Formats: sequence, structure tokens, C-alpha cells
Amino acid sequence: MPLELAYWNGNIPPALHAHFHDEVQMTLVLSGNRSFVVKGQTLTAEAGQCIVIPAGWPHRSIPAPSPDGRCINVYAKLPTPLLSHFVLPLDADWVPSGHIRIDLLVAAVTSAQPASQRQGSAQKSLECLSDMETQDKVSEVAGRRGMSREGFTRSFSRTMGLPPHSYRTISRLNQARSQLRDNEPIAEIAAALNFADQSHLSRLFRRTFGTTPSQYRKGFA
Repeated sequence: MPLELAYWNGNIPPALHAHFHDEVQMTLVLSGNRSFVVKGQTLTAEAGQCIVIPAGWPHRSIPAPSPDGRCINVYAKLPTPLLSHFVLPLDADWVPSGHIRIDLLVAAVTSAQPASQRQGSAQKSLECLSDMETQDKVSEVAGRRGMSREGFTRSFSRTMGLPPHSYRTISRLNQARSQLRDNEPIAEIAAALNFADQSHLSRLFRRTFGTTPSQYRKGFA
């Protein structure tokens, strides 16, 4: 299973704009705490807990004070889709030091789908994701649903926390992440994904993911 790992430590987490990932995000807190806003709900994890955010779900980091904060973000395409966001308590063996068993973390997450999740809301989110998988104009997607462009935009924004245009921009940034891992030239990536130029891609990439495309690529060297 392909995995991407990111590590953060400090006293105040970065304040990133709302974004999402094509993979499930698992934020394992080693010390301090970490908070995200997902679908209007604030999720906070302390040491020994893990915040789980499904693929495609917009979220943003809260820059709340976290003395000696340390966490690992694991991004993975899990074999079974997750339909809800939640905080997962982990066994004492996980905190706060020692080797992190990513395979055990993934196993714990895939088996911990909370019974209290709102299936109706989750299903609506999946329908919204399906709408954005096409390259059709938003007005065309709205028309297939028997809605005006404005009505569809309001409905999508309420469900996903981002308007359709912003959602598609972040989808293109996620495509850029994937191509950066394949070592394609940044200028060519920007052109292929219809960004104005390399600096435009870099500016949006840093604002969304907290790092530049070149720095992101170096992490895979």
C-alpha cells in the first residue's frame, strides 16, 4: 500500500487553508495536541490519539497553542472507504516514543468506523465527490440534478465546506502532488494542469499544503 508521511513539531501548528487529500489522512499525535475543522466540526486529538479524515473531505488546521507539539501525518489509500471523520484512541504502546507501526495504525483505522456516523450525510458527500469527478462545467452538473448553478453551488458548499470551483482547484493541486512524486518538471506540471505559470502553482500549493512544490519533491528524494 503506497504511503506518504509528513512530520510536524513546534508550539503552534500551521494555519492552512481548507483543503483535502486524495488519500485518507491519519494524524497521529505523539505529544501536545492537534486540531482540525472538518465539515464544521472541530476535532482535537491529544497524545496517543489519531484524527482520521476521509479522502476528499475538506478540512483546515487550527493554529491553537500546542507546547512541544509533535505529530505524524499518514496519507494512504485504504482498501475500504471511510465515510466519517473521527478521533481514534490508540493503545498505550503507541505513545509517546518508540517505533511507529504504520501497518498497525492502518489496521486500527480501517476497523474503527464509528457506529454513530451519519450515513445520510456521508452518502451525500459521496454524491458530491462523484459530481466533481467529471470535467463538465458546474452549470452542466447542476442541470443534470435539475438545479440552477447557484442552487447547486449553495448545496455543494453546505455539504463539502467549499464551493465547486475551489474544490476543483484543490483537486488540481492534488494532481500536482502526484506528478511531483513522479519527478515531472514543475513548469510542465503547472502548464498541464492549467495554472497560469509555475509561480501561480507554487503560490497556491504553499498556501494549501504549507510547503512549496520544490520542497515537497525533496521529501521524496
